[in-house]
Amino acid sequence: MPVHSGRIGTYITNERGNVKTILLGIDGTGDLFMNTYRHEYQNSFVNKICRESRAEVKKYLRGPALEGFDTGIISSEGHNFVRLAKFANPTALVVLTGWSRGAACVISVANRLKDDDIGVDGMMLFDAVERTIATFGVTYVPNNVKRLVHAKRDPGAFSHPSFGNCAKYWQHPTQCDQRSFFCTHSALGGIPSRPGPGVSSASFIYELPEVATSMVTYNMDSVGSMEVWSWAAPRLRTMGFFP
Repeated sequence: MPVHSGRIGTYITNERGNVKTILLGIDGTGDLFMNTYRHEYQNSFVNKICRESRAEVKKYLRGPALEGFDTGIISSEGHNFVRLAKFANPTALVVLTGWSRGAACVISVANRLKDDDIGVDGMMLFDAVERTIATFGVTYVPNNVKRLVHAKRDPGAFSHPSFGNCAKYWQHPTQCDQRSFFCTHSALGGIPSRPGPGVSSASFIYELPEVATSMVTYNMDSVGSMEVWSWAAPRLRTMGFFP
């Protein structure tokens, strides 16, 4: 299969060009430098989905840098990819996935696709948060999304309490399936926290820039992350992420 590289992502097409599924994944916030980011996010759920899905056309985009100034650029890149792919393959399914601010970007993409009269067959969000004005308006998921699945932090875990969730509201005909998990924001994205040298795995996890530690231990975080994937995997299959 030919691999086509973009400025901040790649997509794959089959030789025949008979596309059945268009997949876009936008990962979480991270370091601006691509090599560092690739190493740190190589096992994220969004990366895993894009890497392992057999979707005929797919694109993986890194998430915004820490300052978030590139959020609008990333959303535009994702929108243009899906819009052009759908124009070339009008009967293809469209599925979107994102984590953290990357999930907010995915909702922004869906909003733009609604303006293009393009439907989204499935949307998988991992703890969607809104932390930049570039994705303003992502509190609501647009109703061109047929099925929404959202894995979120349990408030009792006290993981990044300063991060507010988006994708709080939706309306008919969107069908929503959501669940809260007792783990950190990182674990919800597939990257549970690991204790450093001399730190017990039973210690509670502290996350910058919060004032207090979370109520999640390193052991609990690993278990919670596995629970997230066990819950998400069958839903990804039914939405067409793994055709």
